[in-house]
Amino acid sequence: MSDLGNFLKQKREEKGLSLEELQTITKIQKRYLQAIEEGRYDVLPGSFYARAFIKNYCEAVHLNYEEVFEEYENDLPKSVKEVTEYTPRSEKTRQVETKDATFIRFLPSVVIVVVVLALFLGIWKLYQHFSAADHVEQKNPETGIEMEKDKKAKEADRLKKQKEEEAAKVNKEKEKAKKDADKPKGTLSKISTVGNRTTYELKNTDQFEAEVTMRDDAYIGIKGDGAFIVNTTIKKGDKVKRDLSDKKEVDFNIAKSHMTDLKINGQPITYPVEPSSMMHQHIIIKFTKSTQP
Repeated sequence: MSDLGNFLKQKREEKGLSLEELQTITKIQKRYLQAIEEGRYDVLPGSFYARAFIKNYCEAVHLNYEEVFEEYENDLPKSVKEVTEYTPRSEKTRQVETKDATFIRFLPSVVIVVVVLALFLGIWKLYQHFSAADHVEQKNPETGIEMEKDKKAKEADRLKKQKEEEAAKVNKEKEKAKKDADKPKGTLSKISTVGNRTTYELKNTDQFEAEVTMRDDAYIGIKGDGAFIVNTTIKKGDKVKRDLSDKKEVDFNIAKSHMTDLKINGQPITYPVEPSSMMHQHIIIKFTKSTQP
């Protein structure tokens, strides 16, 4: 046994402490306490802990460990790093648990900080994107001007084309009207009147066009070569126009002659029977196609 070991054992016994009781006080295993008293420091978990164990031993038996270390310096095991206090395993566990609890407590704050930073980064990127787009527009102001010019030019072309089409349509209608006016209207001659049926002969033209205008709702029937062309009631203000140039005989069945105006090749027909005395009349046109006057 070493001098230091004997000294410590003596002080322990003076205090009336067994190794088991000392183990309870210092939280150092009994076999390590016994090794210290016997000077077997190689049993300890390394010379690194030897001084810490001895310090705790001294304090448990009410000794000033600094004075003990100074007096028994030669008996103390040498250590690369001076250890002045031994931390029991149970204390280490509590320290680890405390660190874990601290981390868990601060974890929500860390998450919030990370989320805020991510949002800030996203907003910053969006700002950069739109700033770049604005920069491009400011850098090339001519682009917007050119687009506006193109838009106006296209609208002008559309309006010009529309006017040209309308003018062409008007000219076409004028040409048609002129051609119709140049066509010989022909000669319409009365042949006979029997009751409410009057027969006319249309000749000296190749054109046979009829126009019926209603001044009241009334029935009108038009038969061409025995087949109905019109057979219905025409409403007030409406007109019925038909090209009958391919027919040889046309029968106009007029229910209200006093409210019905009839034109053949643009020439008004005067009813041979006064409409006030006979409203329902038939006007029959026999057409002989010819261009000879």
